[in-house]
Amino acid sequence: MKKLIIALAALVVLFGENLSETFVTFSGKVLNPNGNEIIIQGKEFTKKIELRGDGSFSDTLRIPAEQYFYSFSDGNEYTSLFLRNGYNLHLTLNTKEFDESIRYTGKGSVNNNYLARKYLFQEQVFSDTLFILQQRAFEEKIKQIEKEFIDLLENVQGIDTNLVAGEQKSRNQLIQRIEQEYNRKILMGETLAEGMDSPKFANYENYNGKTTSLDDLQGRYVYIDIWATWCGPCKAEIPFLKKLEEKYHEKKITFVGISIDTEKDRSTWKEMVAEKELPGIQLFADKDWNSEFIKNYLVNSIPRYIFIDPEGKIISPDAPRPSQEEIITALLNQLDI
Repeated sequence: MKKLIIALAALVVLFGENLSETFVTFSGKVLNPNGNEIIIQGKEFTKKIELRGDGSFSDTLRIPAEQYFYSFSDGNEYTSLFLRNGYNLHLTLNTKEFDESIRYTGKGSVNNNYLARKYLFQEQVFSDTLFILQQRAFEEKIKQIEKEFIDLLENVQGIDTNLVAGEQKSRNQLIQRIEQEYNRKILMGETLAEGMDSPKFANYENYNGKTTSLDDLQGRYVYIDIWATWCGPCKAEIPFLKKLEEKYHEKKITFVGISIDTEKDRSTWKEMVAEKELPGIQLFADKDWNSEFIKNYLVNSIPRYIFIDPEGKIISPDAPRPSQEEIITALLNQLDI
């Protein structure tokens, strides 16, 4: 009997070790969570993990082999994960800071701490000061940014080769995006400067069943929200937008939402307007991204906010978001609304 027990124990140890390599153990604690669950998502993979009362969680993930890149989301906040079966990963974060607070320990932490630092740096790179530099200074800054990204990767010991393999491509794509945004800002400054006549939209379908044109709104300030039903960051702004509209409801300002959903999602748009009780005038663009108004305002990402004065002239082609409460309130308060 003693020999049998020893043999069985050895089998448990042997197969237990092999078994642990077939899944990821993922645990942690989220301070000030935005909901009661977190979501891990990748290509053909989604796992919802319920948070306990103190924000802690623990679960196992059986992820597809050779698929390493995933996202972790808590409400409207998200970050990237690098996962391999066999990892035993522990995460702590505070949603009040989010990117700045992310810390990993355990097996797999080297790769994920690198990603956290990378995306925090990437967030800092996209600052307004970068896009107001003169051409030569901008080019020098781009070289510096690229070097800092390379140094960030090279200074990490023991990083997974599968992660390293995609970093050069990722870095090149980021630099390209920055350069495209810089060129767009230059063009915007030339064609959409403050005080210029605003591009117009005409006869956009109104949620109330009629049509609305920008000319119909002359005599009032107009704050336009470019959004879509599939856009997570757009939907995250809704509570702030409703609060802003309520605050200025009696003032000389009209809040306009323009959906750039495609024709096939027209009913989804109507349902969301009703469900979310979206404020102001809700419109459906005539040709989604290809609408002349959207193209003339150089809209290449959403949400995007546009501010126009009572005479139809541009105040800001890229106005503050409703969630930037102090900035947007200061802007509105300085006007005679």
